[in-house]
Amino acid sequence: MLIKFFRNGKGAGAGPVGYLVADKVLAYDDNRDLIRDADGQPMTVTREPLPEVLRGNPDRTEALIDASRHQWTYRAGVISFAAEDAPTEDQQAEVMDGFERLAFAGLDPEQYDVLWVRHTHEDRVELHFCTPRLELTSGRSLNIAPPGYEKAFDSLRDVMNQRHGWADPMELERTQEVRDAIETPTRAQGRDELHGWLQDQISVGLIIDRASMLDALTDAGFDIPRAGKAYLTAQDPDTGERWRLKGEIFHENWQADPAEREVERGAGHDPARLRCLDGIPARELQDRFEQSCDHRASYNGNPPIKNGGITTTPLTALESDLLACVERLVTACEVSAKELSGLEERSTNRMQSQLDGIAQCVTLLVRSQAVSMKALRGLLNKEASYATLDEQLSTSLSLAKDAEERLRQS
Repeated sequence: MLIKFFRNGKGAGAGPVGYLVADKVLAYDDNRDLIRDADGQPMTVTREPLPEVLRGNPDRTEALIDASRHQWTYRAGVISFAAEDAPTEDQQAEVMDGFERLAFAGLDPEQYDVLWVRHTHEDRVELHFCTPRLELTSGRSLNIAPPGYEKAFDSLRDVMNQRHGWADPMELERTQEVRDAIETPTRAQGRDELHGWLQDQISVGLIIDRASMLDALTDAGFDIPRAGKAYLTAQDPDTGERWRLKGEIFHENWQADPAEREVERGAGHDPARLRCLDGIPARELQDRFEQSCDHRASYNGNPPIKNGGITTTPLTALESDLLACVERLVTACEVSAKELSGLEERSTNRMQSQLDGIAQCVTLLVRSQAVSMKALRGLLNKEASYATLDEQLSTSLSLAKDAEERLRQS
């Protein structure tokens, strides 16, 4: 069993997630050469069996990658088993658990997202993983494979391979199996992804000089319109998009040195030490893994602290200041809300009082007008005495004054 991280990790989530769950992929022959049709176009083949999502949600992972504002948006790779390893379902779950324990040490499950998809179409088990480079509760970048990560994940690989008697990829006869774990990227993924793919090909010895690099690019479906002394230009024949590839590996006389062609070996690794796992006590391998988990917990953030049976994580000084600002803001909002509510209630009561006063004023004026009209009718018909008219007019005047006073109070 081996653990391989792919170098690419920029761009939208559709590329890495789509690759994991796609039903069809580029077709290769037994020599890992790309198969083309009569027109020279790369052919595709349906994966059989189809990919299986074991953990996570492809739509969620893709959305989280797209939501990231960081330059590097995801990490992806594969845990590949030799055909004779034939890991059981429980053993595969054990490997995924160990990987997550190491990669996300010191974090709670709600702080990260990871998608696991199983591929078995090449007659062996491959557990592909893809995780957004995003700590979900803070939005900060979360890189599960920082510089020097090889040593940490080697410790997981060695523990599992010794425990279950699986193939050791450090043995020379396993080199071809490592090569097979790397597949061609889609042509539209961009210059950075293309450069990363070429680096992967170099790391396993599939590209050793410029000639083999040109062969790899053309086999993947790219055109090479220009090949300068210190650069190559790759072109997508479907879209016409071009990428100028510069750097030491693109010089016309470049050749891969042995260090670049080592398989799954980080700088400073001792191949002799890793080649025979049976000669290393299991306790020593387990201790290495535990130490790697502890170091990763420190890298991912402050290690958890047990407090009365509850696991808490200390806040940094910046996080404490931000939290204090948020608390002050919340308090100010609560006070403002109470004041606005009181003002609204007072305004509503005042308006209602004014409306009631106006209504009473109108009522009094209507009554005054009615009494005046009755007095006038009596005067015109000569039916009322002077005393009656005087009484009615006095009443009308009194009602009008009451209306005036009520209006003033409103």
